[in-house]
Amino acid sequence: WDKAEGKPEIREIMQKYKRYAAFPTQQPSAKTPPNVPQPQIKHTDIFEAVKAADEQSVRLLIERDGKDILDKRDNAGDTPFLEDALYGHVGVMSLMYETKPDVLQQ
Repeated sequence: WDKAEGKPEIREIMQKYKRYAAFPTQQPSAKTPPNVPQPQIKHTDIFEAVKAADEQSVRLLIERDGKDILDKRDNAGDTPFLEDALYGHVGVMSLMYETKPDVLQQ
């Protein structure tokens, strides 16, 4: 935006395409150069990711939304960890426990 200062035609174009920007976790950085494929979040809801045993989506959602996402409750009052325990997805359960050990106290 700074480089477009005083150039309304450039700002107008930038504003038009701003809505197509990626989530911060999907944007290139020093750790992930632009030529490296960026991870995509397949499931944007923590409960969908847990039910699908999608460890990558769970990890990315925790990175994007913070570890408190693991405190969310579904309509039945279950947390993502409790929901995952019902399905027996040990890999996802381990990831959630490593991220927030107090998930065992839910």
